[in-house]
Amino acid sequence: MLTSEAFHCQLMAAVCGQDNVTTSSCSSKEHQQQLALDILCWIVAIQMNDIGTRYAQLVSHIETDSIRLFTC
Repeated sequence: MLTSEAFHCQLMAAVCGQDNVTTSSCSSKEHQQQLALDILCWIVAIQMNDIGTRYAQLVSHIETDSIRLFTC
């Protein structure tokens, strides 16, 4: 799941506020956005410390996610 591009896209949509999930009564939209961003940062940290992850793959994901973040 941590390497799933679809999961990354869902998290990016949540961070940008573009997800279609309704907020529950116990959580604000800002809280959900912050949680999604925290999860993305955690995934990046894991991938950066994973010896098996190829450098080119990591750079590609970071560039793609950065472009998505700036187009929100």
